[in-house]
Amino acid sequence: MMRNKKLRTVFCGILIFLLVFALFCLGDYGIRYYHTPIKKDYDYTGTGMLVSLTEPDTFKQVSVEIHGKALHYLWGNQEDAIAGNVWMNGERLFVEGADDMGFYAPFIDEEAYYSCLTESVTNIPGNMFLISRDLKTVFCGVLMDGKEFLLIIPAENKSDADRTLKSGLEQSQPLPLAERLSLIPVTVRPQYARYVSQTVLRPGRG
Repeated sequence: MMRNKKLRTVFCGILIFLLVFALFCLGDYGIRYYHTPIKKDYDYTGTGMLVSLTEPDTFKQVSVEIHGKALHYLWGNQEDAIAGNVWMNGERLFVEGADDMGFYAPFIDEEAYYSCLTESVTNIPGNMFLISRDLKTVFCGVLMDGKEFLLIIPAENKSDADRTLKSGLEQSQPLPLAERLSLIPVTVRPQYARYVSQTVLRPGRG
């Protein structure tokens, strides 16, 4: 009888210890991921279509790589985001030097489909980055030889690029993608607006 009572006491002690330990682990996990996002690698290797904003009939296929981290805040206390860089034909678009984290694009609640616009303020090729929440569609503003281009990913030809852009225009509410592309960067608002309107009204040729 005494032995059974002692076993029950030991068992209860072990159970209480495990319960306290589990609560401690959960608390530590919760505190840790309240401020620190869960990171997931994001990698894309394929093709995109580089389209002139001033001459939409001028376009070319380019090789594209995107490498970065998708950031998810478990408790929703901060906006999820993606950070990384884009390489076009082997050239890094968004940063110079050793750091590959050239863009940081948060996903805001008001925009159901695309990241918040990231604009570069330095004299480097990439000046705008947008990505869909499912991480499958990307739009980049690119400055080359003083001319502005829109890099549409993925795309194997002009028809693919136009369809991808149209899909983005139709989905992006209540912050229309057309409006956002026409507003950034400030120096090329007319070019973005013209390209978007021509693409919507006149399908491109593949």
